[in-house]
Amino acid sequence: MNVITERVKRGAALLDEKDPGWWGGIDLGKLDLRSKCDCVLGQLGAQRFGTTLHPYIDGLSEIARLSPLRAPDYGFDTGIDPDNYEQEFAHLTEAWRDLITRRRELVAATA
Repeated sequence: MNVITERVKRGAALLDEKDPGWWGGIDLGKLDLRSKCDCVLGQLGAQRFGTTLHPYIDGLSEIARLSPLRAPDYGFDTGIDPDNYEQEFAHLTEAWRDLITRRRELVAATA
């Protein structure tokens, strides 16, 4: 398992604790970790708090209960390495999409 996958699994476990079923409301067609509106926490923040100026920050502070400095540890943001910035966001988006898709497939298979 790579570092990004580990971070995303840690973030999903945190969300499972704080907001069970969170993955059901994520629009995979819009999911993009580069966007503070279309990332996991941005989508969750907008769902819970409505239209705000900062849905990612609302999701980070009110749902995940994390400081922005801890967000990369949970796969919600990248580290600060400008050489890998875009690539890391693409890998984070892919890892979140895969995790959510697997959860949805598991639920559909057991329904």
